[in-house]
Amino acid sequence: MDLLIKIRQAALRGEIDADLFVQLCERLLAHGQVEPVRAVLQARGLLMHHLTVTGVAAPEGLRGPTGPLPNSSLPGQSLLGGPGLSQESWSQSAEGSLVNEPGASHEVVGDAQDAWRKAAAVPEALELNDNVLEVSERLAARSQGESRAPEKYTVLGEIARGGVGAIHMVRDRDLMRRLVMKTLIEGHEVSPYVKAKFVEEAQITAQLEHPNIIPVHDFGYFSGGEIFFTMKLVSGRTLKDIVRALRKSEGDARVEFPLARMLGVFLQVCQAIRFAHSRGVIHRDIKTSNIMLGDFGEVLVLDWGVAKVLARAEAPGAEVATMRSQSEDATMVGIVTGTPAYMSPEQAMGQVDAVDERSDIYALGALLYEVLTWRAPFRGKNFRQILAQVLANAPVMPTERAPENTIPLILEQLAMRCMAKRAEDRPQDVREVIDTVQHYLSGVEDLDRRHRLSQRRLEEGIELIEAYRRTRGRVAELREGLFDLEWQITGWADADRKRELWARQAEVAEFEERMHARFSEAAQALMGAIGFDPENRDAHNELARLYWFRLREAEEKGDEAGVIYHRRLVEAHNRGLFDDLLKGEGRLIVRSEPAGATVTLSRYLEVDLQLTPLMDQEIGRTPLHNATLAHGAWQVTLSLPGYRDVVLPARIERGEVTDLVGRFFTEAELGTHFLQVPAGPFIMGGDDACTAARHRRVVNVDEVLIARYPVTCGEYLAFLRDLDRIDQGRAQARMPRLKARAGLLWARDANGQIALPAVDSEGFNWHPHWPIIGISADDAATFCRWYTQRTGLAVRLPTEPEWEKAARGADGRFYPWGHRFDAGFCHMAGSRPGRPMPDRVGQYPTDRSPYGLLDAAGLVREYCLPEANQGAAERTVVVKGGSYATTSDLACRVTHRLLVPSDLPHLEHGFRLARTPPVVAEAVARPAPIAPRSAEAASCATAGGSRSPCRRAT
Repeated sequence: MDLLIKIRQAALRGEIDADLFVQLCERLLAHGQVEPVRAVLQARGLLMHHLTVTGVAAPEGLRGPTGPLPNSSLPGQSLLGGPGLSQESWSQSAEGSLVNEPGASHEVVGDAQDAWRKAAAVPEALELNDNVLEVSERLAARSQGESRAPEKYTVLGEIARGGVGAIHMVRDRDLMRRLVMKTLIEGHEVSPYVKAKFVEEAQITAQLEHPNIIPVHDFGYFSGGEIFFTMKLVSGRTLKDIVRALRKSEGDARVEFPLARMLGVFLQVCQAIRFAHSRGVIHRDIKTSNIMLGDFGEVLVLDWGVAKVLARAEAPGAEVATMRSQSEDATMVGIVTGTPAYMSPEQAMGQVDAVDERSDIYALGALLYEVLTWRAPFRGKNFRQILAQVLANAPVMPTERAPENTIPLILEQLAMRCMAKRAEDRPQDVREVIDTVQHYLSGVEDLDRRHRLSQRRLEEGIELIEAYRRTRGRVAELREGLFDLEWQITGWADADRKRELWARQAEVAEFEERMHARFSEAAQALMGAIGFDPENRDAHNELARLYWFRLREAEEKGDEAGVIYHRRLVEAHNRGLFDDLLKGEGRLIVRSEPAGATVTLSRYLEVDLQLTPLMDQEIGRTPLHNATLAHGAWQVTLSLPGYRDVVLPARIERGEVTDLVGRFFTEAELGTHFLQVPAGPFIMGGDDACTAARHRRVVNVDEVLIARYPVTCGEYLAFLRDLDRIDQGRAQARMPRLKARAGLLWARDANGQIALPAVDSEGFNWHPHWPIIGISADDAATFCRWYTQRTGLAVRLPTEPEWEKAARGADGRFYPWGHRFDAGFCHMAGSRPGRPMPDRVGQYPTDRSPYGLLDAAGLVREYCLPEANQGAAERTVVVKGGSYATTSDLACRVTHRLLVPSDLPHLEHGFRLARTPPVVAEAVARPAPIAPRSAEAASCATAGGSRSPCRRAT
């Protein structure tokens, strides 16, 4: 006994090799030293306790249950504590106990089938070899030279690698077959934790002996101590590759893998996971890339590297055991393990102690979702974005995500239930998932019953669509009333007054919630009808009608992503009802007064973020009827000799008729610096980014003439000097200032005349071509009255709808130039470096509306009259647009609006003039133009020709 121990210690120190150790053991056995040999081998885990070794060794050497003990493929490992002689070389046959005696034959005790059955029924008492890492360390310490694989394996090359592991193709020279060998990329240099997890993966996979789990064949060491294990080689494709081929319609993928076959694959995956659960193992990384489909029908679940061992099983003794008895990270809080798109919320939050069988069921639901839609349930730019969606969002319904796939309702509901956020809301066992899928595949419901159910759901859906339309109309009415009320109640109103507003807001919110509920209920009913009968054309058409509402809403809001998404849904369900509408065409009628005008069409296309009219095309003369145009923004230009051209921006809607009317005026009637904004409807508001303009309305505006530029300092100086001759006090009260009655910014010159200061108290270098600032809306109204008296043209401040239409056109754009912002397009704080300062009008030609209005997005905010039906607070006006000091693109939007007192001046506020066309209201007799009375005003009045920023009376 002592001699044997000394011999073994010498072998461990490398003083004798393995063959010599075996020979020494054989000699000890030959001399009757059986018990000492058996005790040492059994103590070191090299001989199972239930084997009986008697007598002396046969001449051919130490024998196992079926013959001579095979030499380990790794030198020095057969009897040194490695796995070579543990369960693999010496094990008890399930057919009976074996006694190894000299010359004795091996006989089977009892019936073989009965023995197998009994062996399978009795849990095996596993003996754990807990010195696996110790052996690896000893080998690494002894290693000299290049580390080599065991002699029985020929490494053919690496075929794949992951985060820490690599897969090699190898040939087993003893059994003449190819296998795959998994090793650690960094070999022996990895941390003990990684190495332990690697061993655990091998042990877990090896003990999960199931047809749908890849079998482990061998475990061992390289000569340098690197650990490896080998597995079955399967030729085929991953489920991820197949799903990608289905999504992209590659080759015959959709013929080769119909839904029924894909569900069969899914069921085999479920069976593998159910078996693992029965052995107390949670996979934790179920996904399409971990499912292998062999060329001959095999379906294997791969990669158990992050599996969690719960140390519990359906039967005592049936649990999987590893060198650590259970995963050491089984209850480590904060460890996020798995693939984000397939993770359950508890995994995503790192609640490792909460991860159980239901976490795998969540992943199975995500897998089923991808089988049904060919897309993962969640997508994002990075790991964090996907995790946030997993935690906060419900996945899009499969029938909405892939309406073209005709997804059965029962499977959609199963996938969504498996992916419930709360574990208790999911199926509690994989068996329930399997039963549901098998029930679907069994086809229990006959076609007639399905048709009846489909028709019943269709009728229910039609009723819900009508309820949705009624509620939608009611919401529009309530929003309109709320819009009016918001402008009646100021921020400083008392709580009693605001309670009415709060009640109206709550009512709108209630009906909006009801509207969305009706939509969802109608969609569910119609999808249910289609689920029962995929060929129900009426159900498809009604569902297309429902999505059509959302498509139009997205178009109205300028939501390009929403347009694309809902258009595809309409296309997927359209069965002829929306063929014409989906063409995206509308009809155009154009008339003019007088008739006979040439009609030129230009399509608005985005060039450098600006909507630019391109591809001019003459299409006839007015009156023009039923011209077919594609959906979108157009510019219609009417030309008639002797008159100024009439510009009619238009938005062509799908399947609708757009009727445009243009009235001609001569240049003399319009005036050089006034622009014509023809009568007609336009989109007002509808800007979710602007709280005060979030409500979208189509407003009819009468024809108006509006000034090309804001009123300038030179023009306002002429007004003040004229007023100063009559009443100096009134003139001084209307001078630009910082406060209502103090902080004058202008002063009198040496001659006592009001003059522009070289530099004022704020450091501004005033210029005659600047827009007038530092005045109130009351000052602007006084200027309008003076201008009317002096010129005979009845001018006024524009109303808010007039200003917004002139600045916006008819296509719902948010900026005068289009839908997207750039600070260089208008004069705002970010347009140039340094302190924000005013500038001359007209310096930013890109800040130009479809009608030719300039400086609407920047330079100066402009006073406008509120609509008569808005009921604004007394002595208040609206200011629109941005200014030279605006720091955000939000205020530069033409929808932006603020309510301000009419008597308070502001350094960012100015105004422009508007008037009614002469055909609507006759102008009074026009006196001679006003002659400027200063050098500054003279330069203003004579500079620049027709595009001069200063306006002369006409």
